[in-house]
Amino acid sequence: MALLKFAEAEIKAPETAGEEAELAKVIAQEVQLAREAIQKCGIESTRGRRKLRKQLGKGGSPHKGGKISRSPASRALFESAAKLAQESGSGMVTPLHLLTALVQSPTPVIAEVVFGKSLPPPPPALLPLLEKHGQDMVKQLGQAKIRVKPGLEAQSKVVLQALQQKGRKSILLVSDSDELVFDLAAALAGAMAAKNVPEGLKGRRLIDVGERSRLYTVKGDRLAYEDESELELMRQLLAEAAAHPEVILLVPAVEVRESSGSQWNRLLQETLVKGSVQLICRVTPQMFTEHLRKDPVWKRQTEAIWLEQVMQGSVPIEL
Repeated sequence: MALLKFAEAEIKAPETAGEEAELAKVIAQEVQLAREAIQKCGIESTRGRRKLRKQLGKGGSPHKGGKISRSPASRALFESAAKLAQESGSGMVTPLHLLTALVQSPTPVIAEVVFGKSLPPPPPALLPLLEKHGQDMVKQLGQAKIRVKPGLEAQSKVVLQALQQKGRKSILLVSDSDELVFDLAAALAGAMAAKNVPEGLKGRRLIDVGERSRLYTVKGDRLAYEDESELELMRQLLAEAAAHPEVILLVPAVEVRESSGSQWNRLLQETLVKGSVQLICRVTPQMFTEHLRKDPVWKRQTEAIWLEQVMQGSVPIEL
């Protein structure tokens, strides 16, 4: 905004000669160079500056004294401008160098407001553990490794709305069926992969880390999360997801036992208290009614959705 305003300046040479006149002459030359560069970029400076001001707002952090430090983005910008100045043989960084650096690497807001285009989304973050032990359902859907089953539109709509709510609560899907939960997760992945993805879900990744647990359930067994190695793996997966807020994890179901008696349940509770990962987790109606409905942690940190009731058109029960 400052550079656009600078290009609009009218510099008048002082009547007297001397250093002030020379300085005014240099500034006038810099203004003219910046103005010409902005015009060549097809930018209307006044309109662009006002649109930026409206988009960014006036801020809410008045200076209260003390040293003001530049942000990492600001330092990177000036480093790029200094490199341009050095390459051009200039002895100092000028407004033109700063303007060139901004045009070459605009922020998303500058790209959209000033140039009228959106920057391409950044490549997905590398998640070595989650990619090794989990399944990115959005990616799998694009590769046709999973498919969206019809008839789950009502349930997926309710869960999608819950995922986008302020506070990013985790989701408890109250159901006896692991298969239904997985099919619903596939429908959620389909919504995230769509071109008209809801604003609150743009760039989100739904990663399934509960596949092994479901396979054990199908065999009539239970994955031993009391085993320290299995529990430690889940702890590492949760920690990696916590460092990437775009990740939503589909995790194994809450154990069918008292919530205080399962290490897996306690790990889930610890994760929920931290609030750093958004989870989707299945719980049986009995487990939910007898142990989780009134538990303060689960009540505060999660939203419960009864899948069978949504299928029947009922209003979902929310914690």
